[in-house]
Amino acid sequence: MADYEATTRSNYFHVTDEEKFHQIFEQIQEKNFGIELFTGSDHTYGFGAYSDVDMDDIFELQDIIPDDDCIIVMESGHENLRYVDGIGYVITKERIESLSIMSWVQKKAKELMQDPNYTTQIDY
Repeated sequence: MADYEATTRSNYFHVTDEEKFHQIFEQIQEKNFGIELFTGSDHTYGFGAYSDVDMDDIFELQDIIPDDDCIIVMESGHENLRYVDGIGYVITKERIESLSIMSWVQKKAKELMQDPNYTTQIDY
């Protein structure tokens, strides 16, 4: 059995409280080995890791996102050729939404084939 390998990356985003952001991010780094923090030139932050990241930890940042910005997190990963998937999150001050590539392509295949009962196996 192979190991799941992932890469995670966020957009650059603003925060309303930089001190609180750094406190939360230190906790995130303690729990998520290898996650890196990036600082943009316009007082923005981003992060990435050569692994998956516990999104419950990232959701802790929701309270310090400004009303006019969001955090976008993208993760893609695979376990050899057994399966390949990715997920995207959009985190605003008010909402958190996510979309799995595997779920989206299955839904899109049903739509394009005009067959709501269409099924296929895309992981092995």
